[in-house]
Amino acid sequence: MSGLDKMVSGILEEATIFAKRKIELAAEEVAKIDLVAKEELAQKVDEINRKSMAEIGEERQRSASSSDRFRRKALLLGKQEIIAVTLEKAYQNIMNLEVRDYFAFLAKILKKHAWAEKGEIYFSAADLARMPGDFGMELDQIAKEKGGSLELMATPKEIDSGFILVYGGIEENCSLSAMMRAEQEKLSDLINKILFE
Repeated sequence: MSGLDKMVSGILEEATIFAKRKIELAAEEVAKIDLVAKEELAQKVDEINRKSMAEIGEERQRSASSSDRFRRKALLLGKQEIIAVTLEKAYQNIMNLEVRDYFAFLAKILKKHAWAEKGEIYFSAADLARMPGDFGMELDQIAKEKGGSLELMATPKEIDSGFILVYGGIEENCSLSAMMRAEQEKLSDLINKILFE
C-alpha cells in the first residue's frame, strides 16, 4: 500500500470514527429529547387527569346540589298541597256543622278577636238567615268579657262565612276563607323555615 493509499485509508478511518461518534451523539441527543418529551407528556397527562377529575367532582357536586334542590322543591310543593287539602277539608267540615255547632265555633273565634272597645259585627246573608235567635246575646256577652261591646248589624257583608268586626273604621276580616288563607300562609312559612334554615 502506497503512502497515498495509507493516507486516504487513515482519513476514511478517522471519518468513519468521527461519523460513528456523531451518530452516537445524535442518538444520545434523540434519547434525551425523547426522555424529556415523555416526561413532559406524562406531566401533561397528569395535569389533564387532575383537571378532569376536578371538573368531574365539581359536576358531581353541581348535579347533587341540583338534585337536592329539586327534591326539596318537590317536598315543599307536596307539603303545601297537603296543607291546602287539609285546610280545605277543615273548611268543608266547618261549613257542614250543625247550625248550633257552627255558631258555637264562630263564638270561639270571636273570643280570640274581640277588642275591648265598642264595635260592630257583620255576617253573611246566609249566616244572618240561619243564626239562632239567642246568638246576638252571646255575642254581646263575649264582647263584655273582653271589656267592650258589639252591635250585631242587620246589613250582610259579602263573605262566605264567619264575620267581620269593625272598630272605629278598622275592619278585621274573620271570614273562614280569610282565616284559612292566613293559616295556610303561616304553615307554608313554617315549612319553608324548617326546610331552608
